[in-house]
Amino acid sequence: MLNRALRDKPGAKPRRPKLMDAQTLLDGMFKDRGFGTLKKAIRGGVDLNIDLKHGRTALMHAAAWDRPDLCRFLLRHGARPDIKDGQGNTAYSLAKELYNREVCKVLLEESKRALARLAGRKATDAVLKAIDSVK
Repeated sequence: MLNRALRDKPGAKPRRPKLMDAQTLLDGMFKDRGFGTLKKAIRGGVDLNIDLKHGRTALMHAAAWDRPDLCRFLLRHGARPDIKDGQGNTAYSLAKELYNREVCKVLLEESKRALARLAGRKATDAVLKAIDSVK
């Protein structure tokens, strides 16, 4: 009650939003098809590449759970596909091991886009051929 009164008082400093813990983020990722939880977390400055559970990032969990839509969203908002978990798995290797073909396709396509953005121009043909050969 007092906090609300202080927050609403003219000239009072706004309260900083409570940083979401890893389990809340993980739960929200899979329950919310509209990505509202993730959008809120991103606006709050959450690093999408942190270890959420068992040494895996949000992208790794999305890849393992066969969620190509979530993988695409995460990659477009800064998730890194090159991070490895404690067993040396990447999001792509997890998806491939679990036969999540659509996720593999999304990871490869979005990785191409990320490489092109990082280079500041189109990725070279040699890099694209190397990525395509992994398919």
